Amino acid sequence: MGEFILLDNLAAVAEAELGVGSRAMHFLRTALESRDYDRNCALTLLAASTGRSGESWAERGLALLFLENQLLRLSSDDLTEFDRLLVAFGLKPEVGLGIPLRASILTEGYSTLSLRAFVVELLRRLRRLDRVHHPILMGECDQVAWEYFLRVARDFSKLTLARYVFGAEEVFGKITRTLLVTEGAEDTFSEHGEQPAARWARERFDAPDFEMELLAKLCAGRSIYWVSGRCGSELNSLVEYPLTSAVVTIKPPGSDLEIEIKRAGTRGPRLLDVVAERDGHAAPISHRLYGGSLGWLAQREAVAAGVFSAIFRLVHGTDAPCSRSVSNSSIVSVPTPDGPVHILDYLTDEASFGAGFHKTRAAMRVCVHDFPSDTGVLRASYQGEHGETLQFIGQALPQQAVIFGSSSFRLDRLALYLSDAGPEAYFREGQERGYTVRDGRWLADSVLEEILGEVAVPPEGYLEYQQYVRDAFRVPENRRRADENYLSAMRQIGECWGTLLAVRGFSDGESFVQRNVGLKSIWKNGNWQIRVIFMDHDDLTVAGSRYQYLWPWRELSGMDRDRVHIFGGLMGDETIPGEVGALKSIYRVSPAVGDDGLRSLKDAIGAAYHRTQSHLATNQRLRSLFYPAFLEGYRDFDELVTSSLERDSSQAESWKVEAEALLARKHYDAELIAEYLKAICQFHDFFERVRFLYSR
Repeated sequence: MGEFILLDNLAAVAEAELGVGSRAMHFLRTALESRDYDRNCALTLLAASTGRSGESWAERGLALLFLENQLLRLSSDDLTEFDRLLVAFGLKPEVGLGIPLRASILTEGYSTLSLRAFVVELLRRLRRLDRVHHPILMGECDQVAWEYFLRVARDFSKLTLARYVFGAEEVFGKITRTLLVTEGAEDTFSEHGEQPAARWARERFDAPDFEMELLAKLCAGRSIYWVSGRCGSELNSLVEYPLTSAVVTIKPPGSDLEIEIKRAGTRGPRLLDVVAERDGHAAPISHRLYGGSLGWLAQREAVAAGVFSAIFRLVHGTDAPCSRSVSNSSIVSVPTPDGPVHILDYLTDEASFGAGFHKTRAAMRVCVHDFPSDTGVLRASYQGEHGETLQFIGQALPQQAVIFGSSSFRLDRLALYLSDAGPEAYFREGQERGYTVRDGRWLADSVLEEILGEVAVPPEGYLEYQQYVRDAFRVPENRRRADENYLSAMRQIGECWGTLLAVRGFSDGESFVQRNVGLKSIWKNGNWQIRVIFMDHDDLTVAGSRYQYLWPWRELSGMDRDRVHIFGGLMGDETIPGEVGALKSIYRVSPAVGDDGLRSLKDAIGAAYHRTQSHLATNQRLRSLFYPAFLEGYRDFDELVTSSLERDSSQAESWKVEAEALLARKHYDAELIAEYLKAICQFHDFFERVRFLYSR
């Protein structure tokens, strides 16, 4: 690279990042011999990236980043050279400018099989890391820039070409070496067998071959995966234990998709525990098995997410913005310092469990008494120490789920990391360490890239965290993307909630609370697009697919909680910003754009609501998901709500008389009639807030 001067201490920098004896300096010298593209250099880096000579994962990542830097020196018109390279990566069956690429690349987000058009899209995707490549390409790389380059080389999911050199088998091996693995057993959805929609929980979904193969390996042996000391909480890691969570996320090399293992134990004295209270208050039922999943909730989540995903696809023709359960496995053994112990012994034997055993036993007895009766699991009557354990296991059904299509970039964390307190929260509180200039910029870029798709570096560069984030949003290109993505996110939320409302569904706020809603940049149709992802669906209920009749008191209560978590407002004694407030904060939109977003949200809710109801009347595949009794009467709800909104308070009693007569003519029983009248009157404020759904 001409007059490029290697820093005297660059070897020490590389050693600090990759370890003693790494090939980092060899790759660097190879890559920097010329400012122009060099075929021999590219082939050398390609060979190193495959690990043929025993290169470590860190070395392979660095070789890939240098290789991508080489490709960015090529013109998109140099099709002959790209043709050779794409064959080497397995993206084409053979050399030939007229030979199309393999059809599988369309599942990876590219829009074409034509060589010329594909090269344009590939370079566009590679340029996502221009923030890393530009200083090298321009010959302006100082020590901080080199440190940054070496740091980004271990973000394997961000390396576009990584998916073509890392096989699913070796990625699976790396995952299992990072986590603790114990025995599990197959679980079934047996208690959901009578629901018309239960089969949809197992319906296959579309994903690229690489991710599907990795999923198959993770699920094949019914193993249970637990967090270990080898598993960190660093963003973009192959295996990440996200801060403030009890899950493990897997971000495959070269992939914009995530796999979640829910739940994977907790850090501390033990991986799995049972609690009845926390901070002097009763713990939520769903958190009583601390570090693990209650099986009946995991099963409920799998079915609910599967059903809603099927509804969404049948109505809108696209994938639902929801994570999906791939498999649930029952926990057989739990890791301990002395090795894996059967869960029955772990919860019964003090020597196996360790300190705090008697407190856990007391919590187990409370849980057996407190677990709700509608779980589908009968309470056992075993006696004695082992009997009490069997009662708890029988009620809790300890399990772990493998979930596909989630996001560790959840709204509450995104808002925090983009705030002035972001580095302190992430590095000092979360990672329990200090941070450098390189670290601060890496955190800012990682978060900005996830919410924007790609980031144009501010001309002032990085001076300090708050300035860099502020200046990034002032760059016109970034500002345009921020506004567009904010509006897109609002439309996606509206489309999801409008669809759910139309089929009388709700989640009690659980699927819409900030900690369970994520953003993810997805490569689709040859461009980066923002996707909102709703997660944690164990409280998600679609009335007519789960039970035969609409019981509006229960449904409206859950719908109203969803509304508050979307729009913001009072939740108990607390005022929450909701998704609307969180997204305004994350994207730092102007008041005018904020207002446009609110209109887009409401328009999308209304459009999705009416589209879904129209399909529900005519689409036979959609109708097959619901009980006939529900289908006969689901429109009655809208008719009653609309007529109620058209009356003022002085006409409330006459409305009740007319509504009661209408429902009686339609053969509703007295109990259901009474609930309809009570619920519609009680939730009048909710209907006023969503009045736009009922305008005639």
